[in-house]
Amino acid sequence: MIVLFRNIPDDSYHNDITAIVQPVIKGGFFRKQGNINSIEILALKEINTGSLEFQALAHIEPEDAANRVIKKLHGHYIRGSRVTVRQYYLRNWKNDKRSEEKDVDWQLQEKRTNPSRRRNLKVYKIALPEYK
Repeated sequence: MIVLFRNIPDDSYHNDITAIVQPVIKGGFFRKQGNINSIEILALKEINTGSLEFQALAHIEPEDAANRVIKKLHGHYIRGSRVTVRQYYLRNWKNDKRSEEKDVDWQLQEKRTNPSRRRNLKVYKIALPEYK
């Protein structure tokens, strides 16, 4: 499962994410030990305003350990910044229900006044460390 860490500090690195995730995925008497497969740090730059937002994607197996990470670290503070932790979903245009119906005018059917997705983003990947 891919776990998304939002609003991490701008000087965060892979070691910082590993340090807070490692105690949570450690196995116990009734819990299975987890494994971090990889961590990616992303910088999202909004083209219109020039603001930067830093996020981390952690690939954690098994799914039970990833769910523990989400439950325990959501709202956790990293160097003064409150971090949002949730599951990351891979989106695919084939899964969009709107693509099935061809003759519907989506301009009329769209009810949202403010779109929830930010369109003008530039994504920068910060150097990736080697994982086993």
